[in-house]
Amino acid sequence: MSAKDEKPTPHHNYHPLKLLGIFLIWTISLYIALVIIKNYDTDLPPESTEFARPPLIKNDNICKSPECITLAHQLHNWQDISVDPCQDFYRAACGKYNEQNTVQGTRLSKATKIILNLVTEHLEKNLPTTSKSEQTMQTFYRKCQEHKKLNREKQRYQEIFQTINKIGPWPMADKNWDESSFDLNDMMSNMASLGKTNFGFFSIEPTEDFTVKISQYAFIEDVTRIGKTSSNELVETIIKNILIFNNVTIDNGIFEETDKNLTKLIQAVHKVKCLDITSGYESLNFKRVRLHSGKTIGLAELRKRVPSVNFERIIKSLINPTKREEIWSKIAGKVIAEEQEPLFSNAKNFETILRTTPKRTLADLIIYSFIISEVDKFVNEVGKTCAEMTLSAFPLASLRIIVRNHFDKANLEIASKMVEDVRQSFIEMIEESHWLNEETKRNAIQKAKIMRKVVGYPKEFEIPGALDSFFETFVTSPDDSFFKLMRSVERFKTERSIDFVASSLQMLSKQDYFEANASYNLLRNLLILNIPIINDPFFDSTYPDYAKIASIGEILGHEIGHGFDTDGRMFDENGKNKNWWTPEDSAEYDKRAQCLIDQYSNFNDPDFGKNLNGSKTIDEVVADVIGINTSWRTYKKLNLVNEPKIIGFEDYDTDKLFFRLAALNWCKPRSTHSLSEQLTKRHPTSSFRVNGIFSNTKSFAEAYNCPVGSPMNPVKKCELF
Repeated sequence: MSAKDEKPTPHHNYHPLKLLGIFLIWTISLYIALVIIKNYDTDLPPESTEFARPPLIKNDNICKSPECITLAHQLHNWQDISVDPCQDFYRAACGKYNEQNTVQGTRLSKATKIILNLVTEHLEKNLPTTSKSEQTMQTFYRKCQEHKKLNREKQRYQEIFQTINKIGPWPMADKNWDESSFDLNDMMSNMASLGKTNFGFFSIEPTEDFTVKISQYAFIEDVTRIGKTSSNELVETIIKNILIFNNVTIDNGIFEETDKNLTKLIQAVHKVKCLDITSGYESLNFKRVRLHSGKTIGLAELRKRVPSVNFERIIKSLINPTKREEIWSKIAGKVIAEEQEPLFSNAKNFETILRTTPKRTLADLIIYSFIISEVDKFVNEVGKTCAEMTLSAFPLASLRIIVRNHFDKANLEIASKMVEDVRQSFIEMIEESHWLNEETKRNAIQKAKIMRKVVGYPKEFEIPGALDSFFETFVTSPDDSFFKLMRSVERFKTERSIDFVASSLQMLSKQDYFEANASYNLLRNLLILNIPIINDPFFDSTYPDYAKIASIGEILGHEIGHGFDTDGRMFDENGKNKNWWTPEDSAEYDKRAQCLIDQYSNFNDPDFGKNLNGSKTIDEVVADVIGINTSWRTYKKLNLVNEPKIIGFEDYDTDKLFFRLAALNWCKPRSTHSLSEQLTKRHPTSSFRVNGIFSNTKSFAEAYNCPVGSPMNPVKKCELF
């Protein structure tokens, strides 16, 4: 018998009743499934039909790129289909955001964190490279990791003390301190050579408007009330540790004596300014005033008013020694000072204070200013990863990594054209305004036309080695400690800022460019669009045009709008403080802005109720209003016939989809901070940025057919232009 013959034959015994039972069970199961599906559709409230999930249909004209699929995911999964869009559009579009995300903040915040993760990944790989900028980043990153693993507290305090000795004799640390050894300009120049820009009385700041601005420094309690508040306990502890770890004996009354001397100095400053100092120093926050709030003077006039300070020598100490005279020749005419009481007024108050203050007190003030900057380093290091510190130290080099490895350069040209489209829409809005005077219209249009732009990064960065050339002067040794390396970085960043003012570097080296954001500089009449915001998920070359405009077109219009908010409108096309409005137009503008102020103050926010302050946020609200209106105008010019659809929204009205896409930027979890903290913020709440702003837009009410008097279509709307 073969093996096949030995295999048993299966025995089938299917009784008719068994077959009938199986059939009935299968039929009942199918019926239950159909009922569930039907009920799922019919249980939705009638008012939510606009937000019901559209069925998928076959259509060849659908954007199926990974970026479009991500966008479709956000549109579908963040919406709350139980909410009527005419009642609460923010909840309708963003109500389920919490169920899909773990990151606090909006998707803009999430994108910024992703950029950091990408830089971290690149640094962890430690790939061989010939790029000087990347080599420098890798060195800094490795040194930071070593620093995090080892406790080198003593070494740090010893190096701080060594640096202090380079600045000049410190009375607190030297019992035999002799005022004949004190030279104010020596100490300040030595501070500048370290890359420091704060000198106790004043700061020297290279700015984005291509000036070197000398400002009155913020005399805060950290300088004048050592040990009197909890924040200053850290200052006192660090000073004691500096002295202890360097075997310097501390006299019992040294802190009290120094504090008393500095208090007298601050009293002298405030006496000149005629301020009430009886209420205690906690109320005195001698802050820098914004540049456009006062007049400025040049370096020649500053020399006359404060002859005791050699500002030229101090500024030159901030410049790289290898090209000091070359750079100075380019920036000498760009040095300005704020003409304000008491330091730089025509009454020579600052000069009088310098001549009458004991030299010991002046020396202590300068050293304290240095120590406070070191305290800031201690605080900033807490909780920061080495990647975060590396990105902060070398923002432009980090940006280069993102551009080279994680960015579709096709987005640059598309976004640049979109700036022009939105700009034109703004101009048309001004032209059609029924209340603006013709003269005011001409000035506004002129400012909009001349407004410059930087989309992503300057074209000069495309040249191989363009950035690396600036790192040639950054010289380190493998034996350098992390503390010494950080000091070199501080010096390097200051030098790069001076290079920017001298127009040798095309972008100011700052971490802001890594935010998924855009910005407007009113002093330069300049719009800047950062790389992360012209990238997925906000923007991609594969997106339908309406999706691009709804997403970042509103943001572009917002930044253009800052040129015409309550502050920006007081500057002309060249960034000069000038009132180019007729009195009648100015009065009407203020009336319309007040409507927005009142609207925000009376807005019933889901997190804070009717407790918000419209005066604090008015500039951002004005920019939002301009942003949604200009982007809508730009969108309405599109030919939508051949535009690809978004998966799941093939039959969805595109006008409605425009507002859905625009709302995505402000989706975020519920706010967990206090009302008092919210009242300090210049941006309105996310709920208002959707519900408040969109409710002022007739086009939104028309798109969703919202009844007049409904929350999203109020009878009274606040319109600007």
